[in-house]
Amino acid sequence: MINSGDKIVVGVSGGPDSVALIHVLCELAPELDFRTFVAHVNHNLRPSSGAERDFVANLSLKRGLQFFDLNTDVRAYARERNLSLEETGRRVRYSFFEELLERLNANKIATAHHLDDQIETFFLRILRGATLTGLRGIPAVRGPIIRPLIKLERSQIIEYLEANNISYLIDETNLKPDTDRNFVRNVILKNAVQRFPGYRKSVLRSIDLITRDEDFLENSASKLHAACVTSRQGLKIIDIKLLLEAHYSLSTRVVRKTLYELTGPHVRWGEVHIRQVVDLCRHCSPSSRMELPGGVKLRRKYDKLVLSHKSENAHESYSYIIKGPGSFRIAEAGYTLEFSIQESCEHPPELNNDLDVAYFDLESLTFPLEVRSFLHGDRLEPWGMEGSTRIKKIFIDRKIFPEDRRKIPFIVKDSKILWIVGVRRSRFFGVTGGSRKILKINFIRSVDHKDIS
Repeated sequence: MINSGDKIVVGVSGGPDSVALIHVLCELAPELDFRTFVAHVNHNLRPSSGAERDFVANLSLKRGLQFFDLNTDVRAYARERNLSLEETGRRVRYSFFEELLERLNANKIATAHHLDDQIETFFLRILRGATLTGLRGIPAVRGPIIRPLIKLERSQIIEYLEANNISYLIDETNLKPDTDRNFVRNVILKNAVQRFPGYRKSVLRSIDLITRDEDFLENSASKLHAACVTSRQGLKIIDIKLLLEAHYSLSTRVVRKTLYELTGPHVRWGEVHIRQVVDLCRHCSPSSRMELPGGVKLRRKYDKLVLSHKSENAHESYSYIIKGPGSFRIAEAGYTLEFSIQESCEHPPELNNDLDVAYFDLESLTFPLEVRSFLHGDRLEPWGMEGSTRIKKIFIDRKIFPEDRRKIPFIVKDSKILWIVGVRRSRFFGVTGGSRKILKINFIRSVDHKDIS
């Protein structure tokens, strides 16, 4: 899991599992020659959230580790996107961890999942209905994510903490059977151990057998996928004849793999969706069409199935030309920009703390201006600084989620970015004491005006 020179972002909540993990990694770091960074997410779901953040910050200070935290309203985020709190929290955490990887030039993420988590997940997925892939449980290593405690029982972790007199926090909500996972942990497994005291070994043996067979099937499906799926300009194209010649177990895996390649891991694909795609290939007319959740569209062209994707959370690129003053709505982003001309500036740019207003010298800056969305590789020359910085880094530092970045309008003149609206302005065309005509741009987040034309 760990090599010499690794830089590891460690998720630490303050509970016993993650506290044990960071202590163990600190003990191993000198011997194995790696660095650790502490990452904490405050979900703001409980009154004790602030105290947990302070506990982890103090732990990091005592251990001499850099501490990074994200303060977010998970409940509001879940409501906006119609997701469960558990799923939303997971997305927020891993998004934050991945951004820290880039910011710190780190290469691994360590989480404190352990053997009891593995068993709870197995039962939870059985009750919800899962594929063999789901029943193989939580992998010890998946991409940059490592789980060093995955073979340890929770009781062993508590024993380690108590033996070394290490303090930790208890999340009181984990003791209530109000969520599915807590019900499995506190009701089903607590009763199961009384009747089947050795059930852990039996379950782990089943997981090992499932994993062995799953590896074989996945390897075979990967070969079929390479033979019958091609990519072109963001599309996935499946050779229907080759797909249907294979066993159903392999063809469904190819479809699932293709869908995840198209959407990424944030759209969950179930058996019902996979079956719909295969049925489209088997029984429908040569020109059939279908839409799936997450913005996926399927179009059959005789013996080919073409899959395209427009994420529900992604926004199309846009570019508009502003020819003069006025109030304009950016339809794709849902925001409004007001351009007005005045003779004086209420606040010089260097004193303006309102991120939703920007002023420019209109004698050196002339219309037309461009309003566009974020493009890969964009850079900004910030106000008060020399040189440029990547706008992606600015987004990461400001903790702006990836799915929200393309909504943010940019004010551009002759390929120079003047203002990341609502975020940060450039050093170009600043107002001075001699400025006689001033352009004021006001960013309105929810007022409805006419679309830019």
